[in-house]
Amino acid sequence: AFGNMAGTAFDSVFNPDAYSPGWAVILRKLRRKLVRLAMRLWDRIFG
Repeated sequence: AFGNMAGTAFDSVFNPDAYSPGWAVILRKLRRKLVRLAMRLWDRIFG
């Protein structure tokens, strides 16, 4: 759930669809990393 929130927040700041295809790919990779990082942090704090 927290990972999804992080992803949604990322989308509201950097909407991948607003960029050229090359940038969209990079932004989606960053978004996945951010979501994974957020979930790991959540587990560490509340796990």
